[in-house]
Amino acid sequence: MAKEASPVSETSHPDWSGLQLNLEKGYSGGSNGAYRHSVSMHEYLNRTLGQEVADKLYAVKDRLGMEVDEGIMPLVGALWKSGYSTQASCEGHSDRGRKYPWVDVSAEGDIEKLKQIVEAYNKTHDLKWQVVPLFYSGEGSEKKVCTYQLKPVTGQVRTFQELFELRPSDFSEEERKKLEDSNYKVPEGIYNPLPEEKLPEAVQSAVDLAQFILDAEEQKQ
Repeated sequence: MAKEASPVSETSHPDWSGLQLNLEKGYSGGSNGAYRHSVSMHEYLNRTLGQEVADKLYAVKDRLGMEVDEGIMPLVGALWKSGYSTQASCEGHSDRGRKYPWVDVSAEGDIEKLKQIVEAYNKTHDLKWQVVPLFYSGEGSEKKVCTYQLKPVTGQVRTFQELFELRPSDFSEEERKKLEDSNYKVPEGIYNPLPEEKLPEAVQSAVDLAQFILDAEEQKQ
């Protein structure tokens, strides 16, 4: 069963037809993918993550030189607060790129703990998430995962080559260079995007998962 949403004041984001945020804790409602007003999101991030993390989320750029999408900021920030290093992220877009939210997480963090948190989250929520290997470094016996991806469980597993042939526009030139580098290898397969109509639900669930991660960190302390 999905967690029941709690009411949100209409004045908390009066012109925002996208993500609905509860400034006290967690989230409410659904999303249609429109993120037009950064002030409401920034206030939410200040409340849940603190001003330093909130400001950093608006200033930092990922390994591809891209700013962090607002829809994925709560999840990226929650990972930072829990001791994880992120390398890239996206809220997902229906008209370009991967059509689901995702965050690339460095293997230097406690990935097994993150997997446990995600498994616990999946027990009480309809839209499931997963932590999967993304990039490898080294060769032979020295080969190991250097980057994982946190993303919703999507469709059928496809090899990178299959997906590249089907939708080459989904992959940036910078991504292709990294994926073709001998030190960065895609595992056996990656997942197809969610159906387009599921994207708003997936973006909203990223906020839900962010709060779940923060709650787990708080309980640990």
